[in-house]
Amino acid sequence: MSDFAGGVRRRVRESRERLGAALASGDEYAVQAYAADLEEMVRLAREHGVPLDREPAAGAGSGEQPKAEVALQAEPVLRPPAGEA
Repeated sequence: MSDFAGGVRRRVRESRERLGAALASGDEYAVQAYAADLEEMVRLAREHGVPLDREPAAGAGSGEQPKAEVALQAEPVLRPPAGEA
């Protein structure tokens, strides 16, 4: 595996882990940031022909869509910090 492909796979894995942690903590801003990073890394991998393994997601086989995939499909919701409406 090339250094580039390995680096892309590592970044995808790290982004998935960070997105999962953000989802678990309920941090909406971090969810949006890590979802965007993950989307960018997946795009980069596709453009350069780097195959990515799909990790089994929580809830796999239960008929439920994993939270991370829902977050990636959702429209970004940017809210001003509390008190700045």
